[in-house]
Amino acid sequence: MARCAILTVLLLLLLAVDARAQRVEFPTPVSSAPSYYGPSPPNFTAAAPQSTAPASSIYSYGQSTSAYGATGTQSPILVSQAPVTGPPTAQPVLPPPNAGAWDPYAPAAPASTGAYTAPPGYYTQDNYFVRAYRVLNRVDIRNTSLFDNGATGLGVNSTDLRASFAVPFFNNPEPLLITPGFSLDLWSGPQSGSFNNSPDLPPQTYAGYLEFSWRPVITSWLSGDLAVAPGIWTDFNTYSKESWRFPSRGMFVITSSPTLQITGGVWYLDRNKIKLLPAGGLIWRPSPDMEVDILFPNPRFAKRFTALGNCDWWWYLAGGYGGGSWTIERAAGYSDSFDYNDIRVSLGLEFRQLEKTTAYVEFGYVFDRSVEYVVQPSANFDPKDTWMVRGGLTF
Repeated sequence: MARCAILTVLLLLLLAVDARAQRVEFPTPVSSAPSYYGPSPPNFTAAAPQSTAPASSIYSYGQSTSAYGATGTQSPILVSQAPVTGPPTAQPVLPPPNAGAWDPYAPAAPASTGAYTAPPGYYTQDNYFVRAYRVLNRVDIRNTSLFDNGATGLGVNSTDLRASFAVPFFNNPEPLLITPGFSLDLWSGPQSGSFNNSPDLPPQTYAGYLEFSWRPVITSWLSGDLAVAPGIWTDFNTYSKESWRFPSRGMFVITSSPTLQITGGVWYLDRNKIKLLPAGGLIWRPSPDMEVDILFPNPRFAKRFTALGNCDWWWYLAGGYGGGSWTIERAAGYSDSFDYNDIRVSLGLEFRQLEKTTAYVEFGYVFDRSVEYVVQPSANFDPKDTWMVRGGLTF
């Protein structure tokens, strides 16, 4: 009898081990504060700021901030979720919001950028949730064309390349982003005889910079967005201390509710004429299908209109302040520096995939344009309004 009892106990143990091996364990969703899609800094080259490439919703991870050089901004900013105050085992397994009846053993639904997903990451010993991230955080490629429209016009074709690398920083949930970038601007015009004092521009200018940006999480409702991007803006025929620029920004973000954030601060443009620009406003996400940014100087409205497979399709209306500053060699042979400024509005279409891949195309109208010189201000001129087309890819 004792031998039978021992065999019975061993058999039950084997069955228990086998049942545990076949059991499906579901990860616990981690609740977090909404992400921040703050104002993208204004464009710092001839192509105006990009108001596109937004993140899928206030509950998703979003994109990194825009470049302080080249031709403008990239995608909206993300300032990480707040720290979680309890260990992962303390949180119940909950179904995704608005999912109806939930069967934990049913087949997984197809992925979509609008779907509810727990953020990847881990807990520290202090029960803070730290978001996982890739070292190569993102790559951005963009081309912008402002059309040359006659004797008093000015055309610009800009190509921008940048890559962001994430590294841990001060044990904060958000990493430090290090972003090298390069921009090439091809200028068409002006026709000197059409303006007073024969203004001229070189056929091309360049920008190379290294941006350091950090979005520290301070409390569950307060975070920040800090950046500086030292670089050189020149035609490479003239090089001086004025060729170096240090555009930067300092912003605060207050999360007042899961769908509303308040942001404010200042952008240091480091141009010849305009040095500082106040920035801020409201970021409102009334639903996962709508994004409303009531921001200065780059307001934006976006609406998701369909989803195909794992791609979401959005249309958007946006505005922005564009321009930049470069040192150049004038046609007469002396060194000078100039600012280019404009304002633009655009209508665009983009698609977003779950793994940060975004592509977009937009058409816009560019107005209130000006070119202002430092050495020869009497040659300043105002190109006439023009049209713009822009396209880009982020991955």
